[in-house]
Amino acid sequence: MLAIQDDKQRDMLSYFRNAFFSRSPKIQSTDILTWLLIAGAVGLILMLSLKRSFNVDEFEGIKSAWKIFGGQRIYIDFFQHHHPFLYYLLTPLFPLFGETNTTLFAARTLMLGFTFGSLIAMHELARRLFSRQMAAVSILLLLTLPLFVGKTIEVRPDVPQTFFGLLSLLLLYRFFDSERRGLLLLSALSLGLAFLFLQKALILIVLVHAVLMYRVICGQLRLSLLLQFSAVLMAVWGGYCAYLAYTGQLSQYWFFNFDFNLYTLDHQKHQTKYLIGHIANFSSVFLGLMLLGLLSRKTQAQRELTLIAISLLGVALVYRVQWPQYYMPALPLLAIIAASGWETIAQKHSVAGAACLVAAFIGASANYTYEIQHRNNQFQLE
Repeated sequence: MLAIQDDKQRDMLSYFRNAFFSRSPKIQSTDILTWLLIAGAVGLILMLSLKRSFNVDEFEGIKSAWKIFGGQRIYIDFFQHHHPFLYYLLTPLFPLFGETNTTLFAARTLMLGFTFGSLIAMHELARRLFSRQMAAVSILLLLTLPLFVGKTIEVRPDVPQTFFGLLSLLLLYRFFDSERRGLLLLSALSLGLAFLFLQKALILIVLVHAVLMYRVICGQLRLSLLLQFSAVLMAVWGGYCAYLAYTGQLSQYWFFNFDFNLYTLDHQKHQTKYLIGHIANFSSVFLGLMLLGLLSRKTQAQRELTLIAISLLGVALVYRVQWPQYYMPALPLLAIIAASGWETIAQKHSVAGAACLVAAFIGASANYTYEIQHRNNQFQLE
């Protein structure tokens, strides 16, 4: 009887050893290092969210929500040229926290929720298309990009737009693996919500349709499923447009969100000096890893994701108005590509792979520490 119990204990010990410690010590130590650096980066980002000064766009967004809370109609009673879902989302903060500075920090906390949601969606997308270890590294690399972090803590529609865009891609590639139509329709719903937070999601909508059409042409997807995806997407936007038409706001909505923005864009020069500053915000480590990732061999799904990432980046680069938040939809996908480049190095030289991660973290932490010192002090809050 004792011998049988010993055998059972050895079997259980073997099971847990294989489940949790089957990887090589080098890979296991790299995992620990990666998550420790992620924890450090998250801590700095939390401090940034609480301490860094507010951008004027944040006040504009919160004031738009305040006006809606007071009964005013967006596009009719006050000026706004962005899609409205952020302002609707912020409106409940006023009855909860009042017309006080607490509402400002509550709004930033809400943005952090979307940010962490984006990290989870990005992790699952990278794990599904690449590898588990690479997924963690992609999170770390994204969190060491000041170009992303500096804007994702702010109260702006780009933050939920990025989350719903990543969620849509995750659901789409889960559908490709399982062929469960519900996932495809949820992907379309998520992409429609991204558009209602910000018009620039239209670029991702076009790119996703290009991927779907390519799969239809290759015989990998039925045309009827593509049409269903488009129908759900249009229904989300069309439903909101129907509400605007019913309340007499549709013409004003169209003018400010499309005609007005196109007019102002046509009369602006390309802000090259800002573009140079954005490129400088990419660390040499990130750029090197991203280029290496672009050169590595890929599966069809990986090639599609890379094409989407490069296209989003390309549009942001040539766009005349060079605000940092315009790069947000592309950066998580570029971080996944960079992580694939890191994996190429780490598989051959684990020490070099670890050094890349530490170097990226040190550079970013210095930047974030400097930004934290530029506090939302009493003067700004007053």
